[in-house]
Amino acid sequence: MPTRLSSRGGSLSCDDAIRAWIERIGAKRYRRMRELTITADCGGSNGARVRLWKVKLQKLADASGLTLRVPHYPPGTSKWNRIEHGMFCHITQNWRGQPLESRMAVVELIGATTTKTGLTIECALDDCHPASRVVSRALVNWRSRRL
Repeated sequence: MPTRLSSRGGSLSCDDAIRAWIERIGAKRYRRMRELTITADCGGSNGARVRLWKVKLQKLADASGLTLRVPHYPPGTSKWNRIEHGMFCHITQNWRGQPLESRMAVVELIGATTTKTGLTIECALDDCHPASRVVSRALVNWRSRRL
């Protein structure tokens, strides 16, 4: 898969990455897909308690018509995520000895990673994150009742 920058000029958040995967890969490869399971760690912007993550996932589910299931790895256990573990060892081998002079250099080296078994990695540069955005508990509860 090619390395690319976000053409929308905005942030490429987790829900944007999932949406892009559904549109470019998932819908073609799994034509009768009705649900999608997304594993996530408990930290950061896609944590189990992050309201914005929940609201964005609900919007994605509404727009795509898919049932989204998101089991979270318990804190401190994301290192056992087999997909990430299998990916990062190849990424670090690929950029060994290369100067990581810019974020774009990192993105290009990650995107150029392949394996003999056919693993390819798509990587995008996320240049823009809002400083903060508050999502109220009432909004999360309101969206949950709509299901």
